[in-house]
Amino acid sequence: MVLTNDVVSEAGTLVTDKYVLVAYDAQADNREFVADQVKRSALSIVPRYYEVYITDDPEHFDEIERFQNLTSEAPNMDGSLEQTIEEMTLLSPQGEYNERTDDNINIMQEKQRRLMDR
Repeated sequence: MVLTNDVVSEAGTLVTDKYVLVAYDAQADNREFVADQVKRSALSIVPRYYEVYITDDPEHFDEIERFQNLTSEAPNMDGSLEQTIEEMTLLSPQGEYNERTDDNINIMQEKQRRLMDR
């Protein structure tokens, strides 16, 4: 989905039990705009309980690839993953999209609550 954006030439994704990490390479003047589009693309295909983190730093392709063969029992897996997420959020724009202010997500969450109360 991320590669459908015209300015994104390469993308790599890691999906865990609660995170989605996306590294991408884009040739664009407006990093924030591209980051917003990439994040929305990722959010559009995963359940809402996932936390999505993105980066346009090409070094993170290797970081994501390094996690592919690890299991949740790997020593310090959580610490390594959290460190990678911290680097991604510090070095790269995360897009303007905010779930807390998205009216559509609030509507869907309310509908889900009403269904659960039945």
